[in-house]
Amino acid sequence: MVTLDRLVNVLGGYGVRLRFCPISRSTQLAGVVIHEAVDGQTVVGDVLLAIGARSVDEAVRWAASARASVVLVRDGDDDSAFTGIEHDVAVMVVDPAVSWSELAALVYGLVLEGRETESGRGPTDLFALADSLAEAVGGAVTIEDQHSRLLAYSRMQDNADAARTETIMARQAPDGLREFFAARGVFAHLAASDEPLFVPPDAEHGFAGRMVVAARSGREVIGSVWVACDEPLKEQQRVALTEGARTVALHLLRSRASADLERQVESELVIRLLDGGADADAAASRLGLAAVPLRVIGVRAHIGADRDAPLLLAFERATMGFGWSRPGRSALAGNTVYTLLPGEEADAARRWVDGLRAAMPDGTRLLAGISKPATIAELPLARREADECLALHEQLPADAVVPAYDESWHEILLHRLRTAARAGRSPNRGPVAELRRHDREHATEYTATLRAWLESLGDPAAAGERLGVHENTVRYRLRKMAEITDLALDDPGMRVAMLIELAATEVD
Repeated sequence: MVTLDRLVNVLGGYGVRLRFCPISRSTQLAGVVIHEAVDGQTVVGDVLLAIGARSVDEAVRWAASARASVVLVRDGDDDSAFTGIEHDVAVMVVDPAVSWSELAALVYGLVLEGRETESGRGPTDLFALADSLAEAVGGAVTIEDQHSRLLAYSRMQDNADAARTETIMARQAPDGLREFFAARGVFAHLAASDEPLFVPPDAEHGFAGRMVVAARSGREVIGSVWVACDEPLKEQQRVALTEGARTVALHLLRSRASADLERQVESELVIRLLDGGADADAAASRLGLAAVPLRVIGVRAHIGADRDAPLLLAFERATMGFGWSRPGRSALAGNTVYTLLPGEEADAARRWVDGLRAAMPDGTRLLAGISKPATIAELPLARREADECLALHEQLPADAVVPAYDESWHEILLHRLRTAARAGRSPNRGPVAELRRHDREHATEYTATLRAWLESLGDPAAAGERLGVHENTVRYRLRKMAEITDLALDDPGMRVAMLIELAATEVD
């Protein structure tokens, strides 16, 4: 079940708009139908998908006969011909670019299942299931995923303890509690058995005891169900818990499929924008992106030598949120997660990266690059900017500030030059190369002196201050350097070329 307001807000991100609404937006919707009759009886439901309707008027008449509160109809009907105010039916019009197949899957999921998944978009009734399980087993219930993150919990608080409270507040089991469970062999048991396990109380961890059972898909543990109790459950309660875990597994699989489908749709639309497709405006509308400047954030992640699993986890985390308040829209393309984030401030994008980094496992190195603000049409260019900033971040220390293109374009230029130099494309003959060879052979500091003089715009005093020597020492060194190679310091092009080579190769 879902409210009309929720349906309007979610579908607004898919090119569907509310055109006429004579009913309260708090109206509860519990069923979805299409226009058809079975055994001579019109199929009834709260939301009608008016597939094939030739006009809004016809769609509204279908909705009235199906006793529907809301009708979705293809956009394009002449407004002047619409007389739908005769019926208490809310009319939502569907953009021609949106297929009925995609829309039907989304509407059925929202209306029939109702609440949000952890991804913030697909629905689930895990909380209701936790409540019914708590009644059946006589203790407070929590449902967690395979990473000990909290998915749902019961209203019943019987036998609740400090550990349960902390888990609910933090939305995951505390580190100390997970270590305790691991030491007791709980996770090993969940991986190997479908039987409930009793974990005795432990005062040190504020833990009053639990019965726990795995929620499994085939051989894969996809979650777990925990019941607060100070002694093992009786046989009838154990059976209820085991059967409940199977139901939980079905809900988790359905939620995963829903979230995966939505992630796929979102990813395809984002990639379409980054590639500069002809239908960019329609894609942006379906993603719910407002006409404001966007920054493209490119992200890569690895844990040691493992780059694939951390990247997939980063994509999962980037597409999690609470409803459609999640600001960014993300795609997984090759070895990079790209996120489109509204806003002009680079620090807002950095805060988004910090939040993603905090959601990753310990030991993860997360690298990122941020483009300049861009319009929808400029997103392909912004993607290249994010890629270049990401490549720059890979060369920086782990705690370095995430580069943003509008703040770091000069570093990006130098990074390009350094990349070319490392590929053997820097000159090995010429003034700079000759001075470096002399420095290596005679322990002189001519290369550093040349760079200081060039960066000081030819001011010997300023160059001396950079080097910590007297300006006359700078003049003396310049004369000696002129005896070794032809510096041609009076040639502007030569000065620029030498400064570029010195900066690109970073040898002082």
